[in-house]
Amino acid sequence: MRAQVRCTGTPVKDEGEHTLDVVFIAPDSPVPAPSFNPAERKANIYLPISDLMAFVDMLRNEKPIYAFLDDTRPDQFTVMTNKEPIGESEGPRA
Repeated sequence: MRAQVRCTGTPVKDEGEHTLDVVFIAPDSPVPAPSFNPAERKANIYLPISDLMAFVDMLRNEKPIYAFLDDTRPDQFTVMTNKEPIGESEGPRA
């Protein structure tokens, strides 16, 4: 590990605070799969250290920031400035 950013917040549908740790990994290290512990409301995602400055830039310049992690598919995660995950607001295709 080279760096870690801790993000906390309360989901719209839930009263409790959640924690997301974004861990930036050295180039020569294996990148673990993302994980989510629903009981503790904690998630970990792992990114290459080369993504650190872009992530910090997003935190500094964009408000608000949203994180989406599906506990049934923790390998699918998104950190973004939109309120809905991609495809969420789209209706059925004709």
